[in-house]
Amino acid sequence: MLKKGIINKVFVIFFQGLALLTLPLISKYIGSREYGIWSIIYGMMQMLVPIFILQLDSAFTRFLSGNKSLERTSNKFVSIFLLLLLIAIVVSVSFPFFDLNISNFMFASESYVKYVYIMVGWVFIRVFINFSRNYFRTFGKFHIDTKISISQQLTIIFSIAYVAITGKGLYDFFIIILSVEALLLLITLILVFRELSFEKIKINIPKKYFTYAIPLVPTMILSWVINYSDQLMIVHFSSLEENARYSLYYTYSRIPHWIIITPLNYALLPFLSKFIYSGENISKVNNYIKESVNISFIVISTFIIGLIFYGSEILYLLSNEEVNSSGINLIVLISFSVFATALYQIVYHILSLKNETGVLIYIFGLGAVINVLFNYFTIPEYGIIGAAISTLISFIIVGLLTSKASKLTFKEIFYPKTLIFLLFVFLATYFIKVMFFSNLYLLGVGYVILLIAYLGFIYKSFPSYYLFIINKLKSVIKF
Repeated sequence: MLKKGIINKVFVIFFQGLALLTLPLISKYIGSREYGIWSIIYGMMQMLVPIFILQLDSAFTRFLSGNKSLERTSNKFVSIFLLLLLIAIVVSVSFPFFDLNISNFMFASESYVKYVYIMVGWVFIRVFINFSRNYFRTFGKFHIDTKISISQQLTIIFSIAYVAITGKGLYDFFIIILSVEALLLLITLILVFRELSFEKIKINIPKKYFTYAIPLVPTMILSWVINYSDQLMIVHFSSLEENARYSLYYTYSRIPHWIIITPLNYALLPFLSKFIYSGENISKVNNYIKESVNISFIVISTFIIGLIFYGSEILYLLSNEEVNSSGINLIVLISFSVFATALYQIVYHILSLKNETGVLIYIFGLGAVINVLFNYFTIPEYGIIGAAISTLISFIIVGLLTSKASKLTFKEIFYPKTLIFLLFVFLATYFIKVMFFSNLYLLGVGYVILLIAYLGFIYKSFPSYYLFIINKLKSVIKF
């Protein structure tokens, strides 16, 4: 189930990657201010969708992934769905009283109200799509969830292509996305309802669902503060255009997170939820965590090296962003924060299995406070470099504190040889980039040499993964 979930998620990530590659075209063909508006709306969605779901999708997966009773599954799905529908109605009725204030909060101006309404509509469409498709993830039907997610990514890609070709504006871009995703929601609901039984529906959400999920809501909000509050503060301290530049680098520098950690965690939650964290299972789960952390660190670092070598050049091609040392510094600072997020998002599963997620409120609370304070003092002085520094420091603190809360020792999380190897690799990366800053050919030669070093390290330290990589390469070559 774990392997199947990861493979299906990799397909989704491929199309997410295509969407990420096309997003800078908004800045190139529509304008940097419009890209700044897009990034704020998308960032707000990352907070609001999980808030309005109340993290009950995670609870649904946590407590029902091994369930065989169709009646029980149907009762819980319908009960949660109706609760989310009630929340959507209440918020929609109340929203017009605060639209101007929200516009000012998001864009430092009341003149963008129409985009606020677009955001709200998109949020609730995503709430019901995400909760509904989570049903398929919970019960291992990853192929259906994959198709739904790929459809969402293709919608963004085709919408960007349409406005780039026709010269339409950002508003038209959003209207296309909302229309297609509304249709996608209808299709998703039909697929889910076909799986359910409605003969003995009882509206009931057990208390343990809320006990598990509710502490995750403030945690998620605080996580959002660390991830996206810097963009709001850049808008207020500087401009939408400057936020557009920061968002471009932030999106691309966090690509290793979406490619590696997202699919891994996507499959880890339902897989590990089958274990009770006691007795012999403790060593099994800890071993899965350790392997996941070390292998993810190794793979993440290969992408970060590629970003350091070529990230600025790619952004220049897609958005006309100037190639300079400032851009390289942004890439390094932001991409290195992916290591910290990988650590806490993987180790978090220990806390989940022990039902100790409540401690995350304090961990992320401290991280969020530090992030806001650093942003407040560094953004006016150092601009978007200050925002990147604040993000890195906050993620490191969260990662270390989550590891401490899990009560795993350093040796239970890391192989020292992994960290030593990565230190050597990044020192070599720094030397190669400094020596051949703009010589793309020599940078490519250096990248190949480093990748060979990776294969050698994996062969010696993780032979089973080495054989897996070689077999996959052979199958690709034969194809």
